[in-house]
Amino acid sequence: MKESDRLLRGMGSWMGALYNKIVAPGPAYPTTSSSSSTTRQIEPRAGASAATRPPSVSSLFVDPEAKRFWEETDSHLDQMDERIERLRQLGMDMGGELEKQTREIEELDTKVQQTTEGLMERTLKIFRLT
Repeated sequence: MKESDRLLRGMGSWMGALYNKIVAPGPAYPTTSSSSSTTRQIEPRAGASAATRPPSVSSLFVDPEAKRFWEETDSHLDQMDERIERLRQLGMDMGGELEKQTREIEELDTKVQQTTEGLMERTLKIFRLT
């Protein structure tokens, strides 16, 4: 809890970051020297394309709880993406249906105007005859 308060204080303002730096130093994380670190070279597989997907953010975490959190977040974002795509598709379908109905209403309006004009002419003829 203290660590999360510290992080939020640092993200909230530059004064919070300064306070964290001076008064409340963070936990001491082990540092690795360049001589002791080993770099892994990824060798392409036979038949693999030149472009490979970078590792996911969750695979970069050592802490299992943080990794689980990022995996859950990634899963939720994927679900949101699917739902947003579905909503977009529904919106496109609704737009197409509205355009179709607008054309039908315009055709009906034209026919109603023609019928109204015909009725007006007949009504005038009837009044003239009486």
